Amino acid sequence: MMDYGLISIIVPIYNVSKYLDKCVESILNQNYKNIELILVDDGSTDGSKKKCDDWAQKDTRVVVIHKENGGSADSRNVGMEAAKGDYIGFVDSDDWIAPEMYEKLMDAIQERNLDMSVCFFKAVSDENYEFNNTEYPTTEYTGRDFANLIIAEKKPRISYAIWKCLYKREVIKDIKFYKGVHYNEDAVFLIESLWNAKKMAFIDAPMYYYRVHGSSISNIDISEKRIKDILFKCQWLLNYYEKNANDSEIKKVRKCVINELLSYLRLASKQKSLNKCEVLIKKYINDNKLGVKDIRFDIKNLLKYIFFVL
Repeated sequence: MMDYGLISIIVPIYNVSKYLDKCVESILNQNYKNIELILVDDGSTDGSKKKCDDWAQKDTRVVVIHKENGGSADSRNVGMEAAKGDYIGFVDSDDWIAPEMYEKLMDAIQERNLDMSVCFFKAVSDENYEFNNTEYPTTEYTGRDFANLIIAEKKPRISYAIWKCLYKREVIKDIKFYKGVHYNEDAVFLIESLWNAKKMAFIDAPMYYYRVHGSSISNIDISEKRIKDILFKCQWLLNYYEKNANDSEIKKVRKCVINELLSYLRLASKQKSLNKCEVLIKKYINDNKLGVKDIRFDIKNLLKYIFFVL
């Protein structure tokens, strides 16, 4: 197996003692061996801190950073500052990855002269899964085109998550996660990194295993904090596309934003306790003049707009 250079894999950790060993084992057992695993303990209180230190004693490729609690975005920033690799990857601490994941992502980058590569993922709720070495189709894009596919919801198999990607360091060296943003911080980082990537590829293989459980961020009930973070993401997308994109791309991002907000507005409208969330979303829609022209022939969301906004 060719050694193309060091991959730094960053794992933000907060009170995941139950899942941490499986995550770390899957990374250290990668077919591609030239890795450093950076475990950023974000002030854990459940024994995760000791597990991190134990892993550092077992394998010299493990680097442990202990810090005060500041959230996953802050932990990823700290990990990036400490990383020594020319290639960067991220894994969430309650997930795990196939042994061939970074090997295949790295092969794609080297063989095709890419700036980044991305694989598909599988959401799992238990331990019943299979790895296989089947050859999967690999499709090349410009990073900008792939970002637009995600925005237009024509590539749902990738989503906004950053943990299925391998980046050349130079592509993301000037990008930071926004500290304090807990929900959807992936979206901002991924879109900006894609716009920086001249060429990337999507490998249609489920090599990342995303654990679905009650405490997963994506399963937490709607809240004011969640809505504020989503509005932050929406504003960032609108601002970024207004500054960098053409008219057609701007129309797509406006449609993406209002469609997402209408879905959350429908959920918020069902519960009186979420009245403040409903008010925040409606105000944002009106302040940014998002309306029927942005929905465009989407009957389902048009009805949501008429029923919940007008």
